[in-house]
Amino acid sequence: MITITRKNLLTEYPKIQQSILPKELKREEFDFVIEAFDDDDENIVEFIDTFIEKLNEVLEKPQSKAAPKQATPKTSKPKTPKAKPAKAPKPPKLPKPIKNQKSKIENSVTEFPAEIPFIKSYCGWHGKVKTKTQVYSFIKKLQKAITEKRIRKTSKHAKDIEYIQNRLIAFYNDMRSGTKTYEIPAAKLAELKEVCNMRWANHVVYIKQYINILNETKTGTKAKAQSLLKKIENAEFSADARTAIADVTKSLKDYLNGKTDAPVINEFALQGLRGLAGFEGLGNLPTANAPISAADFKNASFNLMGFTGKWHQLIGDPSPPFNTMIWGTGGSGKSTLALEFARYLAGTLNKRVLYVANEEGTGATLHDKMTRTNAFHPNIIIVNSLPSRLVEYDFIFCDSANSMQLDLPKFDALKKQFPHLSWVLMFQTTKDGNFLGTKDWQHAVDVEVFCIDGKARALKSRFGGSEEVGIF
Repeated sequence: MITITRKNLLTEYPKIQQSILPKELKREEFDFVIEAFDDDDENIVEFIDTFIEKLNEVLEKPQSKAAPKQATPKTSKPKTPKAKPAKAPKPPKLPKPIKNQKSKIENSVTEFPAEIPFIKSYCGWHGKVKTKTQVYSFIKKLQKAITEKRIRKTSKHAKDIEYIQNRLIAFYNDMRSGTKTYEIPAAKLAELKEVCNMRWANHVVYIKQYINILNETKTGTKAKAQSLLKKIENAEFSADARTAIADVTKSLKDYLNGKTDAPVINEFALQGLRGLAGFEGLGNLPTANAPISAADFKNASFNLMGFTGKWHQLIGDPSPPFNTMIWGTGGSGKSTLALEFARYLAGTLNKRVLYVANEEGTGATLHDKMTRTNAFHPNIIIVNSLPSRLVEYDFIFCDSANSMQLDLPKFDALKKQFPHLSWVLMFQTTKDGNFLGTKDWQHAVDVEVFCIDGKARALKSRFGGSEEVGIF
């Protein structure tokens, strides 16, 4: 049998016997594929290619097994549509659609809400000539998705779907025969295209907020949980993100409805969330404090930062989170080194950095240093004091820990409250040339960097860095 391709799909599909096709490949689905041919969107093209791939898989199986069961092969004339075909083994049944579940084909190519492919395809109709059959097929496909609850009345885009359905029905009823050009009002077309181009919510941010709520010991937890749940319910997520966020949603609802005294989540689910949020250095260990056998530890994987160049020479290649202290006399270059490091994290590694310029403030001096180091990056946020909300960030720079009156007990409390954060702490020096603070700080951090005369060297690094590097 001929292989189905995009070029011959329209001519070859009608020749295929519907009885051998699973539900996902029957005429009704094919009619929707015809509409997709009018849309240049890459997601729709991928849908078509998947449809064709599944179609060819089904067509290849019956042909080889059907021949032995045929009676006397007809040689006088080719097989006609009226001839009874030999019985072929039934193709494997694909799972039937159920509530809240897309068909296998749609799941394989769609990562956004079920309404979006319909809206995308509808936008592609603008200014194009349509037949009455095409309009009817689109309406039928849309109503099928609504009936199967793949598109719901509670959907954020329910009004858009209702608008499309009503417009198509009116257009169909107005068509007498033949073809007609379909037009969408300019304002509505722009509005629908904006829906299709919408950026889906970053579920990692919501997961980090949830984990911070789990670590919350102060009053006001319920208000934070309510706020987070509202954000989640109003957000748009991809299919994978909706799966990942489901446990968070249930935990928050149980807590807010009084089923639990605090937000509670299964330990395995929590570990999965921590992995998605990048909180753990060990990729496949149960939890940070859980016991682990040496055999399991042997197979542990680590999420390394991937430092290169001078940062690899100075620090090594750490696994987050990790903590660094930088100190040196005035003019030694410690703030410049910190800004260079912040720029590297934000630009090269795409990390979100909060720079607390508590000592110098956001004035001309800091501006000059950022100009010299080219540290004006959108991933770097500058503040004068440490805010209470830190969930959006990966790294916190404290310039300086002394001016912020950040002692070890306060720092330990912050690490416990925000376990995903990495800290870079700058320290002032005393008259005798040591850093201003107790020696316990050297044990509390993973990396200790000393700056002098425009050069930096790691006095301590748990990640292998030891080389001296230039700052200016």
